[in-house]
Amino acid sequence: MKTLVHLFAVACLLLPMVSCGDEIANGLSSNNQIITEITAYANGGAQTKTGIEDNESGGKNVVWKSGNAISLFFNSGNNGGSKFTTTNSGAVATFTGSISAVSGDLSGSGGSAYFWAVYPYTSDASCSGNAITTSLPRYQSAYAGDISDDLLITVGRSPNLAIYFRNACTVIEFTLTNDSIKKISFSGNNNEKIAGLFRASFDDNADVVSTPTTGNNVTTIEVSPAEDQVFSAGTKYYLVLLPGRFSNGYTLTFTRIDGFTATYVSSADITLNAGTFYTMYNKDNGLVFKDSSSNSEPVPNAVDLGLSVKWASFNLGASMPKG
Repeated sequence: MKTLVHLFAVACLLLPMVSCGDEIANGLSSNNQIITEITAYANGGAQTKTGIEDNESGGKNVVWKSGNAISLFFNSGNNGGSKFTTTNSGAVATFTGSISAVSGDLSGSGGSAYFWAVYPYTSDASCSGNAITTSLPRYQSAYAGDISDDLLITVGRSPNLAIYFRNACTVIEFTLTNDSIKKISFSGNNNEKIAGLFRASFDDNADVVSTPTTGNNVTTIEVSPAEDQVFSAGTKYYLVLLPGRFSNGYTLTFTRIDGFTATYVSSADITLNAGTFYTMYNKDNGLVFKDSSSNSEPVPNAVDLGLSVKWASFNLGASMPKG
């Protein structure tokens, strides 16, 4: 049986699922493998990963890239679930893979069966029936004007394959004034857990709730340029972290190619939300770089927030069906 399923991801519009989606969920016996095609539309300014590009309105549009893959689970599973991959590029792409019609224990979700999906695919991803568990890398590669494929994590849940995706992380767009910086480190001043293993679930408003798992101790993100030894001054790059409150602010550490470092400190109480882009421009401007091998204490260079919201939301679809 071959089923064609349409996944619409245009801003403020989600068309209903074709009826054969319910057949996949309810009408087939255990362990039957179905070859399934998911056609994904990622235009109209909806913000999800694949790739991002500027549009004519000053915002961001999304394009799929050949080789993109998602993990798909029916209710629960581990080892990455079922892998769906596209060979297309552009605003519309078809993802193809196979999945067992019925699998997993329904008791963990109160007897209700759902399809769960996460982008990007990873063999370590799992689903409990109540949440997706995946990982945000601590060591991140930054591309000029784009986000690395493994960073912008999106999740979705649906009783059929009309899946609304929601972004699970916070994105910060940054620029630099110094043309010899090889690494940026971001950390919360209260040792907040900002990367590593986390669970992504949905609240009553169908918004993503991302929570670090027990044992997660990743409190620092390190970002390096992907295409050169140093960041290019004035160019937009991105770092990604788990959302949450930073009650004592945050610290940025800039490392030059000669090994000297400088520190920017903000003491503002801030909350960074999932599905939100923030900007953080030129925070290295005017900082004093010191030999990192010395024992001198870093001098705080700022106490202001240092962040501004650029795009309030980059969710896929206007809303998610309840239940």
